[in-house]
Amino acid sequence: MNIKKFFLLTLTSASILAGCGPTSNPTSEEQIQQKASEVNVVLNLTSIGLYNGNKGTANESLFLENTVSLTLEVGAKLPSTEITSTSKDVEFKTWIYYDKGGILSSTDAVVAGITEYQAHFEYKGEFDNGGNNTETTSNKVYFISQSWWQKDNSTTSIYYWGNMTTSWPGIVMHLEETLSNGRKVWSYEIDLSLLTGLIFSRTSAGALEGSSGTDWGAKTPDLSPSQFSGTNNCVVMTSTTEQWGDPGVNYKVTTYVPGKTDY
Repeated sequence: MNIKKFFLLTLTSASILAGCGPTSNPTSEEQIQQKASEVNVVLNLTSIGLYNGNKGTANESLFLENTVSLTLEVGAKLPSTEITSTSKDVEFKTWIYYDKGGILSSTDAVVAGITEYQAHFEYKGEFDNGGNNTETTSNKVYFISQSWWQKDNSTTSIYYWGNMTTSWPGIVMHLEETLSNGRKVWSYEIDLSLLTGLIFSRTSAGALEGSSGTDWGAKTPDLSPSQFSGTNNCVVMTSTTEQWGDPGVNYKVTTYVPGKTDY
């Protein structure tokens, strides 16, 4: 071969390769970084939640009955419009979680280091307030527990049935306050006119507000919505010693007054 032609061919080939630049490997550093930012999150739908119209699956390791597991990047939006409720006039509001300091927080996106989120729902129906269309505490019920009920940082749940129904042992209530004598006040907003009956139950420690806790063995007897008439909005436990299972703890129904201890 002519030496000049060979040199020209070699030079031309080298120029073409140089123009192409270095070849990229899509499975290398970029993909590693992407995978590092992805997390497997567990969404606790609670006993009344649906995801795309369907119930979730049980997560035995977390003792949760109705969950959805997703792989999302940190900062990615969590499902919202996909979440609905089986209860009348109850709508999804936000996702809640405990941060590393143990503080209950809310979010609409995946938070770094947090893998478990709890659906929080809000009642959107009208409250029966003597013809007035404003919310009052007449549909907010309270439960005041005793020290033995509160052992091991237990929570309190409300189980109800009627036009709205939950699965046992109910939905974890909101911790309204801890009184100066150490007794805890739990609260829950609900339209009592939709109920046939309700029970307050002792449930597992660490269960998030609005979630389905685990039954921890104690409860009230069956209660009727008619017992919450007038200003009576609070069930106060009167059993100072342990009472487990049926027929339920002793109690009285009275009016809740913030800070009051002498019930």
